[in-house]
Amino acid sequence: MELFLTSAPMILEKSIFGILILIIAIFIIIFTAKAHQTFIRVHIEEIQKDISIIKNQVEFISNHNTTLDQNFSSSQKELNELGKTIKFIQTEMGARTDEMVSEQKINNAIDMAKLGSTVEEISLKTGLDISQVETIIRFHTSGDQNS
Repeated sequence: MELFLTSAPMILEKSIFGILILIIAIFIIIFTAKAHQTFIRVHIEEIQKDISIIKNQVEFISNHNTTLDQNFSSSQKELNELGKTIKFIQTEMGARTDEMVSEQKINNAIDMAKLGSTVEEISLKTGLDISQVETIIRFHTSGDQNS
């Protein structure tokens, strides 16, 4: 028993020493966890700032693209209108050209009739129908004969 009584204080000291080591280990774990938590919090804040910057950039790009789309759409409408105007002008020019060609044919036929060309010659050179040429000859040569 004596051995037990003399070893009891030593066991008690070992227990206290063990408990102290456990307490120190727990403090170290808590301190490390707290430091790690602070480290993570700092990085999360940096990530949030980066996300905010990216969000602003995406918003800027989106607004810029919307403006470009609107400008492109407006330009496309204007080009369509210009295309319609050009087609109209081309049609008008074609009609005027046809009128001028017809007028030239008639003027040539009148000149030829005044010079005494035959109906067939006038029709061949001007491309007018014989009935048209006959009408031109009647109209323009009869007036010359009357004067």
